[in-house]
Amino acid sequence: MSFYDDNAESYFNLTSNFPAGDLQRKMLDKLSPGDCLLDVGCGSGRDAAYFIDKGLTVTAFDASENLVRLANERFQINAKVCSYLSFHSSQKYKAFWALASLVHLSEAEFALTVKHLSQYLEAGGLFYLSLKPESEHGVDQKKGLFFQGWSEVSFNKLFLSEFVDIFELAYKIDRTDDVGGRNFKWLDVWLVKK
Repeated sequence: MSFYDDNAESYFNLTSNFPAGDLQRKMLDKLSPGDCLLDVGCGSGRDAAYFIDKGLTVTAFDASENLVRLANERFQINAKVCSYLSFHSSQKYKAFWALASLVHLSEAEFALTVKHLSQYLEAGGLFYLSLKPESEHGVDQKKGLFFQGWSEVSFNKLFLSEFVDIFELAYKIDRTDDVGGRNFKWLDVWLVKK
């Protein structure tokens, strides 16, 4: 997305220094050292670096060339420039980490992306997604970015029509983060591959 390439420095500076929190620790609790994790849309690379530091084998990618460059310069995570649908791998992963990375996809694009990526997640593997709540659905006029908003009802409807044969729905959590003095609301979803 051109917004992230055009604003890579400011986005990187805003997001690269946040310490790991409960979400990252929750993922680590479900994995063992050496397990393979895919950071889907790694952004600043902060989380990939954290997981590598904790002993996981991490593959990271993002569609923004400038963010990938900054992430690799700062964290040496060897992230690749890649879109969601052009990602391919010869290996399977124990977990996927998609923190605020699939928020700009329409419902149809989201379904297509999750199905495409699911082929690289091993059976029993965990797929973490943070999504925007329904109240934030639409175009952010200041940034010119589309955000797909979800409610539990709309996500459950999509899950039952598109993913029920692929995943089990582990749980959903509503969460609020304070980022740069602003509160951001999220719908966190944890899926388990069948």
